[in-house]
Amino acid sequence: MSTSLTSTAKAAARINSPLHVRLNGLPRTATPADIQRLLRRHQVEHVSDVGLDYKRFWSTGGAYVSLASQEAQRFALRAMRNVTFFTKTVTSAETPAPQGPPPRTRGVKGRENAATRGAITGTGERGGIWETEKSVILAGLPGKANVNEVRGMLKGYKLANGTAQIVKLDRIDDSVCSRVLVRLNSVSEAHRLVRNIHMTYVNQAHLGSEYLVHARIVL
Repeated sequence: MSTSLTSTAKAAARINSPLHVRLNGLPRTATPADIQRLLRRHQVEHVSDVGLDYKRFWSTGGAYVSLASQEAQRFALRAMRNVTFFTKTVTSAETPAPQGPPPRTRGVKGRENAATRGAITGTGERGGIWETEKSVILAGLPGKANVNEVRGMLKGYKLANGTAQIVKLDRIDDSVCSRVLVRLNSVSEAHRLVRNIHMTYVNQAHLGSEYLVHARIVL
């Protein structure tokens, strides 16, 4: 490709690519819908996307806002500077495009490959996964619990297609408990799982019953 064509392509990409603002200081329980409402309250328009920032599938209190133009970005930076949201002070900063989920982790085959490679870390925008709202983190499970045992605990729930519906995640620091990522076939099924399992004890005789399970949806 010639230099002029390359420059033209890059210029077109800059025009068509969204610009971004990072919000910090959000409540860790805030959802993308909450943030959209906050933006509307402060008259921020031309928002194309809002993605939560995660570290090991825990919300960091940050979010990425994608905007359609430089004018919209400049307005958002001014409007969202030191605003109050649920008693928290939110700040805004210009940011490059966040690193989203790798393209090769999309779809059934991509999920399976990512699980095999151990590529799922839960860090970054949307925790680095594609299936937000349908994915649930179960934490506090027995450290020795394997994927098949977790699958047995989830009998009766409709999981996503493929073989990587349940992925065992790295333990956090020196925790004796384990965590898994569970992919469901719908948003409503993810909510049903969380309603039924969050803050309940493991009921598996061979694993013990002293483990309190925490369940939350990746948004």
